[in-house]
Formats: sequence, structure tokens, C-alpha cells
Amino acid sequence: MNPFNLYSQYYDLLYKNKNYQMESEHVLKLIQKHLTESCSKIINLGCGTGSHDRYWLEKEIEVIGVDQSSEMLQEAARKNEKYLNQRKARYVQSDLTILNLGETSKVVVSLFDVFSYLTTNESLDLGFSAVSKHLEKGGLFIFDAWYGPCVLTEQPIKKTRTLENEEIHVSRFTEPVLLVNENRVDVHFTIDIQDKKTGKHEIHKELHPVRYLFLPEVKNLARKYGFELLYTEGSMTGKPLGTDTFSALFILVKS
Repeated sequence: MNPFNLYSQYYDLLYKNKNYQMESEHVLKLIQKHLTESCSKIINLGCGTGSHDRYWLEKEIEVIGVDQSSEMLQEAARKNEKYLNQRKARYVQSDLTILNLGETSKVVVSLFDVFSYLTTNESLDLGFSAVSKHLEKGGLFIFDAWYGPCVLTEQPIKKTRTLENEEIHVSRFTEPVLLVNENRVDVHFTIDIQDKKTGKHEIHKELHPVRYLFLPEVKNLARKYGFELLYTEGSMTGKPLGTDTFSALFILVKS
């Protein structure tokens, strides 16, 4: 079972403190700085429940959101229903490695470390190839991923997170396993969801294999698929990459 289908039940609750507006505006500032023309359309790979999309749509930017979870896309469509009706937003269910929209854009975005879920060399190749196919010459590919130097320096640790709303109480237990010879962390989740009205508990177990990337391999992938690396930062911070950068943001331009 795809773990992201389960996430759709409580995804927004888990990330209710995530500042989607700030992140969306930060991405737009980066686009304005590095794109030589105005941005009229964004292809958003791994759009989740469409929380970033809403802010771009409000700026009159067309959005094509792509996700492999039908449940996520249903929620994204609900949030952005008026833009769907205006034909300014469109949602497509697909694995990004086999994506074929039949159209291109000047901007392709993939946030929330989606590309870290491409854990093999083959899947990374397919992901970069798919982006290249959907990006126009001079267009920008903006994505973030776990950053190897920080992962190896700090190393992921066990942790517990609890949160709730009027309907459910969620406890999420995280146990990461570092696989240094594979550039991967296997993140084991145990999620306890309690219905507040009935007291009923549901326990879900998920495994999320996550790849961490290094700057030289991103540069090599960029060259291989017709990109040049324009810019890097600690994701959404504007700070230089370093051993304290858990998530790195990269901007590539299609040459």
C-alpha cells in the first residue's frame, strides 16, 4: 500500500504549523530573480494536498499539480476548487518518474524533499529525465532534498510527535535507520490515530526510504539531462549549504 494514501487522513494536521505561504512566496522570489521572463505556469511535482498551489494560484499563475496519491489530489482539488472551475488549476495522478503531461512549462517545482524518495540511481535518472521533458529551454527546475553532509554529521534520531484537532489525536513515532553505503535512510513510522468521539484507535506502520544527495551528484545529474546549476541554499532559508543544512534547495536551468 502506498504510504501517502494513509497520510491523506491527517496530513494537514501533521503539518499545520508549516508556513506554506512563506515557502510559496520564497519560491516566487527565487523565480523572479533567476527566470528571465514572467512566470505564468508552474508544474508542481509531489503537490500533496495543494497547500503551496493556493498561493501561486492567487498570484494568477496556472498550476498543474502532480501526485501519486489519489487521496492527496482529492484534497488538493477541494482546497482549490474555484481555480479548477476557472481552469487555472489541474491535478494529475502519476508517478513523477513516468510523467507525460504532453506539455511544457518555464518552471517545474518539487518541494518537501520529494526527490529524496527517488532512492536508486535509476529512479533519479528517470526523475531528472521527466523534468527535462516538461521544461522549456531557459526554464527553471526548483527542488529540495535531504543533504548528505548534514545527514552524516548529525544523523537522524528517534523522535515522537503528538498533535490533535477536534476530531482526532495523533501520535507519530519515528525510528530512522541510516544506511551509509546506500546514501539512504529508512524511516520507520508508527502512527497511532485516536477518534476522539469513539475512543477508537487505529495503528498504522509505514516505511519511508529516503535518499540523501550531495552537491557533486546533483551537478552530474544536471549536466546529464541538459541543465546547469544556478543556485543552492538551505531550503527556504537563503543560507549557504553546510553540515547544518538538513534540506538543500537547488535551482537548475534548462540549457
